[in-house]
Amino acid sequence: MRLLLDAMDPRRLAERLFAGGHDVVAVVEMPDVIGRADVEVVC
Repeated sequence: MRLLLDAMDPRRLAERLFAGGHDVVAVVEMPDVIGRADVEVVC
């Protein structure tokens, strides 16, 4: 399962989860979706 962290979650959280072996990506790493509504990002 891939985790998608919201833009308000700190980037460091994504880094720590990734370092722990989790499949995680943070919205802050995806400039094309920053500022979009949640429903637009997950669909």
